[in-house]
This record gives sequence, C-alpha cells and structure tokens, in this order.
Amino acid sequence: MPTLIKKQTKQGGTREATFVGFFVKNNVASFLDLFSLAKATSKTDIVRNLLLEWYDKRDCTEEELINDIVKRSIEAYCKTPSTLTFYGFCNMLRRELKNKRISEENINIIVSRLADEKRKKKENS
Repeated sequence: MPTLIKKQTKQGGTREATFVGFFVKNNVASFLDLFSLAKATSKTDIVRNLLLEWYDKRDCTEEELINDIVKRSIEAYCKTPSTLTFYGFCNMLRRELKNKRISEENINIIVSRLADEKRKKKENS
C-alpha cells in the first residue's frame, strides 16, 4: 500500500552516521507518532534534532568523559578478584568498550591512562 500522508524518508545511513536505537515509554512513542504524522516529519528527524541540540549544549568535554571512564575503571579493577591480572582486566575492558562502539583511539587512551594510574598508585604505596 502506498504512503498517503506520511513523509517519505530515505533508507539507510551514511558513513558519517551511526544507528542509535532505544526504547521509550508507550505514551511518549504514541505522542511521537502523532506529532510526526501531524507535522509531516519523521520521528528520526525529531529525535536527531533533539540530540544535536543536546550535543551542541553539552556541559562536558570528551577529555572529561575519558577521565571519568578511567576513574571508574580503576575502581572496578580494585574490586576484581585477585585471580584476574591487570592485563586480563585491560583485555576485558577493551572488549567492553569495543562492544559499546567506543573508537579504537579512545580505547587506547583509556587503557593507557588506566595503566598510568595503576603505576602511580603502586609507586605511592
């Protein structure tokens, strides 16, 4: 059946874009459906514009986020069983970050800083 009033949208992404999917409560989804149909826009455009606005107004830097992840990683390492080596922990962390689609560059920075922090802690002990 052809689309009657819904705006036609192109399929797929581009090399500069990544699919991000998530769930919302039914009442929000229902309102989003109504709004997108009434305003002849796609739900993707609505959410994309909200995210871009949030991104433009962000109150932290990538550097701060990386530092937060390093800090949380140190805390997690300190709680791991003594049978897990630091090397093993770093490999597990790498896999987790890769599964979260963190860039290889940022993964290397995080693991390197984690090793530096571990070294500093050991020197201060």
